Amino acid sequence: FVQTVANRIIDIQPDGSIRVIYSEFSAGINHLKFVPITAGVFGASGTVDAGSGTEYLMARGVISDASGTLWIAYRDVTAGDLHMISLDSGDTPGARQTLDTAGGSYLLGNGIVSTTLDSIIFPEGFGNGSSDTLPARFFEGTPISAPTWTTHNLNTPASQVFTQAICVVDCGSTVKFFWQSSNNTFVTPPGPILTVEQVIYDGSTVGAQATYWDVVDNPPAGASNLTLDGLSGFLNGSTLELVATCVIDGSNNLSAVFLGGLLRINRMY
Repeated sequence: FVQTVANRIIDIQPDGSIRVIYSEFSAGINHLKFVPITAGVFGASGTVDAGSGTEYLMARGVISDASGTLWIAYRDVTAGDLHMISLDSGDTPGARQTLDTAGGSYLLGNGIVSTTLDSIIFPEGFGNGSSDTLPARFFEGTPISAPTWTTHNLNTPASQVFTQAICVVDCGSTVKFFWQSSNNTFVTPPGPILTVEQVIYDGSTVGAQATYWDVVDNPPAGASNLTLDGLSGFLNGSTLELVATCVIDGSNNLSAVFLGGLLRINRMY
């Protein structure tokens, strides 16, 4: 008996081909696998990492570089270790590299490949319920052709702060990180103190944390509370835009758009 779990990540190549990364496990078997899809036709599945012992491997993020190589971040849920592995355009996996052994407290965001910085970047936010004061951070692999991985902290919280819904935006000569920050301290109005924080990285220096949006100064119109569930960003010409799925006053299926640090739109999907 083999069970394929729901955890899966899809990468779409410039030529339109697709590779799906997923977990497959049963008694004595635990594989991180992939299947290619070309012109709507499924190819033969293959193994990215076979795992061993009690490892329970789950994909957390994937990004492809200009050569068509996938860089796959995945966690051994049993031990909490975070690993990185490549899968080249010929579907040959590279060697596993361990990025972190700190446990499963972190939530990995979507990665980017920055050709200007010659780096592969995956951000992580802190999202469990303990009282640890863990920083938001990112993993950088450079050069792209044969990356060596370094961990950079984005902040140094003095008290328990949740840094969830983290994302990174390629802005050319720099990359910008954004995340929801909440310390579970309530004010009336508008509810829990919530901000979107920003840090800029230029390839050598991690800048100072700054508040991009604040629920106290710019609350959602007609609502007392907003929580972000997911956050992504992109450049629209020269304008940076952030889009988030969110919960407003307990209502799901809402979206929010942030422009220039202001909450511009919140609406039903």
